Amino acid sequence: MAIVIPTISNRLFLELIFGKKTSSVTQKLKLFKNDFVPTKNSILDDLEEADFGGYHEIILSNSDWTVDTLSGVTSASCPEQVFVIEELAVIYGYYVTVEIDSVEYLYWLERFSDGPYELPPAGGSVAITANLGVF
Repeated sequence: MAIVIPTISNRLFLELIFGKKTSSVTQKLKLFKNDFVPTKNSILDDLEEADFGGYHEIILSNSDWTVDTLSGVTSASCPEQVFVIEELAVIYGYYVTVEIDSVEYLYWLERFSDGPYELPPAGGSVAITANLGVF
């Protein structure tokens, strides 16, 4: 499935681009465990963050991102990030949030097109290369 940028996030994108929100911004990469299909109306409360043994969110920084234009498409991508889970788990997708002034906002999300990923009782890992394209 393609990346979904919820309508509620459009304002946030513009506020960040044009400096309307200038305080410290923390980007978080997370996995969701509920069987949810993202739409433009998705909100953070729609997602159940993974809480399996060993799992933890991954903090991203602006310096992690590379921006490039290929064949008329500009995209930002982050190096592969690996989540380690130490038990049986089912993961449906990932999402990115930003925390601004202690308030967390949904930025974008993606359901795995080849998922869900089912990890055995001993656990395993889920690797994510987050990217966002602008056409």
